[in-house]
Amino acid sequence: MADDTLKKKVLDVTFSQIKIRNQPPAPPYPTRAKEQGIQGTVVVEITIDPTGMPIRVEALSGPGELLMTAIRYALKWEFEPARLNGIPQAARFKLTMPFALRERHLPPSPKLGR
Repeated sequence: MADDTLKKKVLDVTFSQIKIRNQPPAPPYPTRAKEQGIQGTVVVEITIDPTGMPIRVEALSGPGELLMTAIRYALKWEFEPARLNGIPQAARFKLTMPFALRERHLPPSPKLGR
């Protein structure tokens, strides 16, 4: 007999269906990415347990130099539990995180020849 009946189902939801309990302050910009002028958007998939705590985060896309910062940051968030028929459930959703440098941190543009 398969263990499928013993596994808890994870609900696939959208981020707009999840209520945020606590969004921590933004993390410091990754040093190497800042030095290299790397910016971009990281998309992570977050799985929360029935209490709303992240238990798994996977980076789906984005600049490699920003991925670990996005994953660590996502693990610090807290959400309201997802519910099915009023019962708290594990849930999975995508979160988009933009990383943008302020102009003063961008490296100088290469000068074009005359």
